[in-house]
Amino acid sequence: MTASFVLLFGLAGMLAASAASALTSALPWLGTVVGVSLIAVGGLLASGRALDFAVAPRAAQRLRTATRTLGLGGYLAYGLA
Repeated sequence: MTASFVLLFGLAGMLAASAASALTSALPWLGTVVGVSLIAVGGLLASGRALDFAVAPRAAQRLRTATRTLGLGGYLAYGLA
């Protein structure tokens, strides 16, 4: 049993380490993109405009009806809402 835990978590650790090393080279570019996007959104909001997402009200309406159902799906929808 101990050997299976060591094998399972050893493989998971190696997989996570290889994914992290691949992601490390992309992090500077990702940080730059996030920073420029936040500056653009800040400029948009400072100019008096508003951010409007049409998806949010529709999703809220769907979740509202889904939370009324019994069972696991209803619990999931309630947690998402």
